[in-house]
Amino acid sequence: MAKLFHWRIDVAAELKRKDEELTSSFVGDGGVPLAADKIRVDLTTLLETGVRYLPADSRCDCFDPRRGCIGHDLERAEVAA
Repeated sequence: MAKLFHWRIDVAAELKRKDEELTSSFVGDGGVPLAADKIRVDLTTLLETGVRYLPADSRCDCFDPRRGCIGHDLERAEVAA
């Protein structure tokens, strides 16, 4: 059976990005901009707790923080579309 896989965000790769790139990608509650230092601390904490990936799609209900989306079975009609 065909599977759909959602995009994932690689936490270690995000830590290598420039400050400007981080601050344009991550925001706090209510869309408030976060400082790059705060983002780096949060990402580092995630890595230290074993989180390697973040879901890039909030609809993904088959997400493993160590592997990413583990896949969603697609019906034959969905594959043809």
